[in-house]
Amino acid sequence: MKHLICSFLFLGLLLVSNCTTINTVRSNSKIPGINKIAVLNFEMNGAPWGPEFSDAFIHHVLKHSNIEVIEREQIFKILDEQRLSKTGIIDESTSAKIGRILGVDAIVVGRGTAMTFTDSLGFKRGSLVDTFSLKLILIQSGSIAMQSRKSPGTDWTWKRLAKYSLGLGLIWSKEDMFVESCSYDEVASRMAELVVASLVKPETEK
Repeated sequence: MKHLICSFLFLGLLLVSNCTTINTVRSNSKIPGINKIAVLNFEMNGAPWGPEFSDAFIHHVLKHSNIEVIEREQIFKILDEQRLSKTGIIDESTSAKIGRILGVDAIVVGRGTAMTFTDSLGFKRGSLVDTFSLKLILIQSGSIAMQSRKSPGTDWTWKRLAKYSLGLGLIWSKEDMFVESCSYDEVASRMAELVVASLVKPETEK
């Protein structure tokens, strides 16, 4: 009974607070129709899995939309020719230049910081994202159409809140929720959903 009461109190506190660690800002200008994008390797300080992270992002974009994602080898070829970094460490004007050469509507760049976490049982959890910033850059204007940022901490989505509460904090702990929400595949999924939601206009806007 004590666990049940604590779980509902915890849920209530989260419901009245800003419980997500991922926030998105869109430009005031209307985002034009995006049919084809290029995704550079994400740059992650403290980890070698930036390319896998960006691959996971691409997977989720393709899963949730009809947006075409250009083949990575084509991007690398252009970057090599221009002698540029294959990661997200390039500015907006350079991104726009690359995008025009590739013939895409927008380019996605991202960078952040990785971390490892040792839980209460002493197990070390790796491949976690501490902070991350993703930008969608329009090729036509070279401007940032949207930016999503993950701050440190647990991303308490409605789904995760329900999962934790239904388990009464006994099946899944707060540590489990933290590790789950910070895994790079989960962050990639959330970022992809936000990008797709920004690009695919609701019926009322068409």
